[in-house]
Amino acid sequence: MVLEPLELLLSFFASFVLELPVVREIMRWDMAVLRESPWYQEILKEGLERGQQ
Repeated sequence: MVLEPLELLLSFFASFVLELPVVREIMRWDMAVLRESPWYQEILKEGLERGQQ
């Protein structure tokens, strides 16, 4: 569906102003989908690199 990428982006921004449980309930936020996103992978990679330093 075309709206799925937008839903992920909207839920990301909503998490800055709403509590995560509320965002999950409204957006049907699936953490598995988030973990597959390029943004998550980049953040994870950076965190792992910092942890190794």
